Amino acid sequence: MNGPHIKLYAQNNQLLSLDGLVSGKAVDTANYPKALVDLYTVNGAFYGVPKDFDTSALFYNKALFKEAGVSEPTSTWTWDDVKSAGAKLSKFYQGKGIYGYAGDLTGGQTSYYNTMIEAGGTIISTDGKKSGYDSAGSIAGLQFWRDLIESGVSPSMQQLTDTSSSDMFTSRKLAMTMDGSWAVGPAQKALGDDLGIVSLPKGPKSNQSVIHGLANVIPANAKNPAAAQAFVAFLGTQDAAKIQAETGTVIPAFNGTQDAWVKSVPSVDLSVFLDLAKDASPYPASANTAAWNELENTLLPQAFAGTKPVADVAKDLASQMNAALAKES
Repeated sequence: MNGPHIKLYAQNNQLLSLDGLVSGKAVDTANYPKALVDLYTVNGAFYGVPKDFDTSALFYNKALFKEAGVSEPTSTWTWDDVKSAGAKLSKFYQGKGIYGYAGDLTGGQTSYYNTMIEAGGTIISTDGKKSGYDSAGSIAGLQFWRDLIESGVSPSMQQLTDTSSSDMFTSRKLAMTMDGSWAVGPAQKALGDDLGIVSLPKGPKSNQSVIHGLANVIPANAKNPAAAQAFVAFLGTQDAAKIQAETGTVIPAFNGTQDAWVKSVPSVDLSVFLDLAKDASPYPASANTAAWNELENTLLPQAFAGTKPVADVAKDLASQMNAALAKES
């Protein structure tokens, strides 16, 4: 199960609590990133043993930087560094359909969720009852993307709707993009040794990433709950995590077993994704995440396209999101 659905299923009594596995020491939650454990804990009860996780980082094309004579990104970069380098790159490649920087503005995990948090904002309160979109930090995190589009550093909202930032990056039409750990394989296949990855650029408050990942759960009406719990407990072990790590597809959630994944692409330092997981923020979710995700999809394009001020859109979104959250309780 994924994060956006865990509260919906748990609060409607569709899942078996796994607290017994924890108290019986069959599962030790200390073995997984805290943010993931928090994500799969609902009303104080633990419902999902983390399976894997993903965080986001800054991907860049070394060849495009070199040709433009712009210094490559480092782990100490800030938003201002991205804006400055992005402007130089977009200017150098003007008329060639190549841009300095962009992210997936049709979904928050690899773009505005991260910058909202980096500016000290929130997407939703810890208890899942109040929107954070109208906070100053959240508005600043959204404005970051509008500024990039308005200055020509980033493709327009329409362009990013027609062609994803990930596809533009692998097609060598973006010098930089914010993307998730799951995108490493396709990016390396497309760019080879031209692929570079560093930590997220630091915003006004931090360089935090949203963390998400799947968890193994058990239905409340399981025919053989004891066997199901034994299997889920095994899936949460170090041995199971190592089996998964060797596939090189996703980062296993069990702490200390990620080395095989990190080594799967020797030309890039993938440990950056593990470092970002240490203080990452849980993927935002409520009992009916889909309801306000739809509001994001409807309202935020106005802000990014510049048809309405970012602050106005953010406050409108917060108001409508709060109304949706009120219905959940």
